[in-house]
Amino acid sequence: MDRYALLILPSANRVYADASTALTVAELEAFGQALLGGRIAGACPATIAGVPYVTFTADRLNARDTALLANLSSAYALFEVDEGNGEALRPVELRPLDRFDDDLITIQKYQGKTNEQFTKLLLNVTLLASAFAPDMLDRKFTVLDPLCGRGTIGSG
Repeated sequence: MDRYALLILPSANRVYADASTALTVAELEAFGQALLGGRIAGACPATIAGVPYVTFTADRLNARDTALLANLSSAYALFEVDEGNGEALRPVELRPLDRFDDDLITIQKYQGKTNEQFTKLLLNVTLLASAFAPDMLDRKFTVLDPLCGRGTIGSG
């Protein structure tokens, strides 16, 4: 079993940042069960050199595994932990399916906007709980959001 460390994407939203590690552990476990055959074990928060990570063990991750994990809502970077070399971190390439640049998505347009990482987490968990989870990398999905725009419904 290899050990991995997932660097969590920094969040400007204080409330979400406080909960992001626990949410990442839960989301990682959902990915592991739905798409990786339960091969992820021991997911837990860890601090490495003063920086928050989520660490886990797994059989060696292949290209499809890392392509799937690249879509975790709070994944910033993934490292393989080289325990034989003083716990050195070896980068593992991630290529998320995200369509839009972070600048476009993260600019808060109005007070009360839902955190984009939390929204992505909810969409991921919904997909992982569906029969379509195995198609995550191979199929384009469409989301119907009846509250799109400013998050309000006009009266009328």
